[in-house]
Amino acid sequence: TAINAWKKRVGKVEAQRIVTESANLGTVMHKHLECFIEGVERPKGTNQVHVQAKQLSDTVIERGLCNVNEVWGIETALAFPGLYAGTADMICVHEDEPAIGDFKTARKFKKKEWIHDYFMQAAAYALAHNEVYGTDIKTVAIMMMTHDGDYLEFVCEGEEFEDFSVQWLTKVDAYYMINN
Repeated sequence: TAINAWKKRVGKVEAQRIVTESANLGTVMHKHLECFIEGVERPKGTNQVHVQAKQLSDTVIERGLCNVNEVWGIETALAFPGLYAGTADMICVHEDEPAIGDFKTARKFKKKEWIHDYFMQAAAYALAHNEVYGTDIKTVAIMMMTHDGDYLEFVCEGEEFEDFSVQWLTKVDAYYMINN
């Protein structure tokens, strides 16, 4: 509903331009971060998206990745056997705790209570990793850059992580109840 109202307010053409630009910026920023973590040359480019993505990723490297003690995997395909699958941006040790790290871009500043879907998605990845690899990941670190260059980091752990895990499993349960 909110997305449709926004599209109506800004117009279909402008909405598509914004969506495309945002997706491209997020993709290039992710690529910069992946290359940095792998220790390989980062993408080059002089257009606005490449220049901005480099600036945003530089900030994530300086302010977010400095809290990462180890990286176990990037762009890691994960599957909870027989239930669901997805790709985690990063599996790591964040501030000495095994964690799922997720890189996000946002047009505007966000509050923690606005990103519950991000936490649920990352909790799903943690549950899958724990099931398949016998780990005990119970921390999520969302490293977010606004298009204006503000760095935001949101961490979810403990009881909050457990709540998002339960919410995710409830959604999975509902999906299979409807589709079986």
